[in-house]
Amino acid sequence: MRALPDLKDTLVPAQPGDVLEIDELWSFVLKKSRKRWLWTAICRRTRQIVAFVIGDRSERTCRRLWNKIPDEYKRCLSFSDFWEAYQARLPRGTRLIEPFPKSLNRCLRTAPLGSCILPPMHLNKGEDARP
Repeated sequence: MRALPDLKDTLVPAQPGDVLEIDELWSFVLKKSRKRWLWTAICRRTRQIVAFVIGDRSERTCRRLWNKIPDEYKRCLSFSDFWEAYQARLPRGTRLIEPFPKSLNRCLRTAPLGSCILPPMHLNKGEDARP
């Protein structure tokens, strides 16, 4: 069986003006008392998940996510919600707060099952997000 490539090896290169949406979403394993948080950094232009981690909802897990984001994407403007871990970890010069980021997580929380199809954002007519 072939191993999957590293996530960083599948990413479209960052471009000037790219924006990251950083968000977290919880689920549970067997019991609701066993919450696990999926943290994601998503590029708005390509809708690719740039980095992800699974853990608790702490600043430490936020730091783990930040450390997994490729350097070229760390220079991008990033949007997050008001969660204190973001304020403590994400660089002030690149972070903006948006009460409800337009991320995949928001779609998963609010859309009927199976209807989460997000079009790429900020593309001109006829432009494709793929390289």
